[in-house]
Amino acid sequence: MTKSMLVEIAFFDNDDLLCRGAISVSPVEQVSEFVADRSERFQLTHQFEEPASRIFIECRKEDAVVSLSALRMGVHNSDDRESTDLAEPYQPCFRCKVVENQ
Repeated sequence: MTKSMLVEIAFFDNDDLLCRGAISVSPVEQVSEFVADRSERFQLTHQFEEPASRIFIECRKEDAVVSLSALRMGVHNSDDRESTDLAEPYQPCFRCKVVENQ
């Protein structure tokens, strides 16, 4: 039996919600993209690993790289939303759920 982690993620600029969605962090590396109404593109490259999964965040606006961030997200279930300041000037906010796959 393998595990994956469902991550609901939202990107904020201060208190302004830019975009949100969900990614399934699985053992196979994947790329997900979210686009804000004001044209920021958040590309997430992610892969499930224990005890912490790899997530790389690249933000582009008008084809220019605005920010790059890399983090290790601990494999866990969130009771509430968590946030970090890794993708300055943006703040990703997330909630995690570990999933047992057959």
